[in-house]
Amino acid sequence: MKNIKMIFFDYGNTLVYEKVAHGPKTLAEIYQTIENPKLGLKEFYTSFKEKVRAYQNEYFPKDRDFLYDKVFQEVFEENGLKSALSFEAMVKSYFDTHAQGFAMEGAKELLAYLEEKNLAYGVISNISISENVLSQRLKEVLDRDIDLVISSGDRYYRKPDRKIFTLAADLAGFSLDQCLYIGDNPLCDYKGPKDAGMEAIFFDSPTFSPFVTAREKIFLEEGIIRVNKLLDIIKILEGDINDRR
Repeated sequence: MKNIKMIFFDYGNTLVYEKVAHGPKTLAEIYQTIENPKLGLKEFYTSFKEKVRAYQNEYFPKDRDFLYDKVFQEVFEENGLKSALSFEAMVKSYFDTHAQGFAMEGAKELLAYLEEKNLAYGVISNISISENVLSQRLKEVLDRDIDLVISSGDRYYRKPDRKIFTLAADLAGFSLDQCLYIGDNPLCDYKGPKDAGMEAIFFDSPTFSPFVTAREKIFLEEGIIRVNKLLDIIKILEGDINDRR
């Protein structure tokens, strides 16, 4: 692993752990802003979830994505609802309630190390929210701005499609072989970036992701670079840095 200039991380269960909640309560804050609601909270939640599932069933099998903004827009238009909130503000409210975020052990320290070494870093996430909302979440949880944040919702392509990795490298201003990807999903965060031309480290995350699909639970061959603690990545990078001297 030589000449790494840019490090990309996965979001969930890599830099941030999410405590996931379900049910109508996740939309209660949004529901309270609706002017003269024509349906109850449970009906509102059911309408929202049915539309989310329809989008997921249409897009995810093709490694494509959508934005929750569009889901809220359609739910409001189809049910004749009005709110002073923007659709993006609704997404943030739902995101904060549905998936409360906490920093993974060692995440802040690892990012501080990269900053100290002047190594650029960013995030690529399969997530149906805008890069703006995701950037806000990362700042709130990790106490820092991350310059390059890429969400599949905004970019249409989902990992492991090589297009999202190529796009990320282009936006960062580096070639694919100068980029390192770190994440916990065998298909999306190891095989995907490797096939695209990036280096990769598989993070054997101590937290469970409820969003990993059966298709993504592929077997990783022996001899891959694997860590189960984020701070172990520093040792790998130190070896690379020392080899350049």
